[in-house]
Amino acid sequence: MKINQLFPQRRFGASGEREATVRKHIPWISSPLQEDVQPDSTQQGHNAGSSSATLSGTNGPSDGGLKLPPFKHRHEASTIELFYDLFFVANLATFTNNHEIVDSKSLRNYIGFFTILWFTWLQTSLFDVRFGVDSVLQRIFNITSFGIMTGFAVVGAIYDTTHLVENIKGFRAMCLVLMTSRLILALQYGVILWFVRRYNHTWLPLLSTMGVLFLAAMGYLGTYWGFDVDDFTSTAPHTYYAWYGIAVAEAAAVITISSIWRVVSFKRTHLVERVGLLTLIIMGEGIIGVAKSVSMILQTSRDTEAADIGNIASSVLVIYFIWVLYFDQIEHERFGTIRQQVWAILHFPLHVAMLLTVEGTAALILWNIIARYLRGWIDYVNNIPASINSTSEMVEYLETGILVIEDLFKESHTDLAHTYNYHHNLTSISNISAPFNTPAWNAQFTPLLQDLAFGVVNAIFTKFGIEGPEQDETIHMTESERSEALANVFSTVFAYVYIAAGAFAMLLGVLYWFGKTRKSLAEWYAILIRVIFGLGLCGFSAIAFTDGGASDGFTFSAWPIPVIMFTYGVVILLDNLILWWGNRAVKRRNKQATQQHARPGMLDLKFGSRSNDATAQRTAEKLPAGNESAV
Repeated sequence: MKINQLFPQRRFGASGEREATVRKHIPWISSPLQEDVQPDSTQQGHNAGSSSATLSGTNGPSDGGLKLPPFKHRHEASTIELFYDLFFVANLATFTNNHEIVDSKSLRNYIGFFTILWFTWLQTSLFDVRFGVDSVLQRIFNITSFGIMTGFAVVGAIYDTTHLVENIKGFRAMCLVLMTSRLILALQYGVILWFVRRYNHTWLPLLSTMGVLFLAAMGYLGTYWGFDVDDFTSTAPHTYYAWYGIAVAEAAAVITISSIWRVVSFKRTHLVERVGLLTLIIMGEGIIGVAKSVSMILQTSRDTEAADIGNIASSVLVIYFIWVLYFDQIEHERFGTIRQQVWAILHFPLHVAMLLTVEGTAALILWNIIARYLRGWIDYVNNIPASINSTSEMVEYLETGILVIEDLFKESHTDLAHTYNYHHNLTSISNISAPFNTPAWNAQFTPLLQDLAFGVVNAIFTKFGIEGPEQDETIHMTESERSEALANVFSTVFAYVYIAAGAFAMLLGVLYWFGKTRKSLAEWYAILIRVIFGLGLCGFSAIAFTDGGASDGFTFSAWPIPVIMFTYGVVILLDNLILWWGNRAVKRRNKQATQQHARPGMLDLKFGSRSNDATAQRTAEKLPAGNESAV
């Protein structure tokens, strides 16, 4: 090999300068407008007004004679937007891991944090999809956005509305984080206003958006003094409710502004893709939950059955069916300008329902194996053989059952005695001095047996990482009270998972209806199917509020997750069958219409050939020489 092959010679152009491909530098500040389109001199003097612009034309878009700024629009998300989404993922995953849903209060706390996180993401994305460009200044703004998301992570660790007084500093910090995020966005819109200052009719919508964000920032700042607690014994006000109202109001205002003034609309942007990517992120959170549940089972239990594998597979299929139901009904070309914006904001309840569905199914994976262990232990205690004739035999019987339960767990885990000191109860039973099975003996034995039974139940929950309420709330509880609190964790899951799964299906129907201006009969049927099956799923939540054999039988069976999976599967099957029927009907009508239009022509050719020949002859006479073949 020659040395010049390793080090090729430099090439020089005609001017003697070296020709090279140099990576472009990042500009200090970049215009959001297309560089090859300049504003008309006639632009000056036009007043602001409601715009219904379309981004078309060679000299920039127009609206009734008004020249609109030719913004740069991308058809896909940039890498910096995807990088921002990673912070959303990290916040959601961390908060989910640190804040277990154990009751209705913790459920409201979970939805509340997701609300302020989601709407902060939305406001940032609404700017990026319309005006996002790459420059040093924009990257500085991006860094501040990442810092704000980091602030969410810091405050999210102590975001607990059930213990607001203890975490009052964290809530005050959240006020400042929310205020800063809106002020930064208002400043970004101000930069855009500077670049389009020659387009006078853009001033009002951009200034209105900046005003909305500034007012929202001042509202968040005002809540700072709402968290005013004199001492740790007083009750903190529910000031955080204002955050949710401000977040919804500012989002609605920004969407309304973009709907009235089309100059700042989302036409030809990648808003639909951005919302779809966030939907995938939330699905990913469900996959993380399923993986954690599977990991807990494999690390803890040595007694997995086919039902456990079936529930894991059903959970994965639930997430897959969610993907199918959502993405199969999106058709980008059928979105209207205003409908697209409302369609995007309607994703908030959809994402809440989706998140609770995937998190609930992940929790039910653990419940399936926990319920089997509980059912075995409770049946064992409730069916004490009548052949037992002494206290020592009773102690031996109970200890044998505990050892069977203990043997279900892997040796790598500490034995059951480290989780619950059952030896103390067995010793207390052995020390009963009254004769066996006498009223005096039963009076001492019954409370000890109940305490032992509930203690083992609590140990089973603890082995699988179910902690329930915080330690300061359970330290003074009896074993039966603690069992009730731990069981309430899954009662809460049963209460919300079916409502969320049903609401998700119904909201898909709403989005299907709202996202399409014209709908065929088959599409109306598809919407109706989503609503009907969604209502049916919501009905299953009644099992969390009823007691009885049927309710308990379903709860302790292997069917809680497959019910959701099969419901979604049936919706997908019926949806495709209806669309197949609808498309087939359309093809049949088109074919019949084509045949009806073709028959008159065929008759003319058959019975009117003489007139047709005459017409052709007259046409040929009018054509110049050499063009006869064109007839």
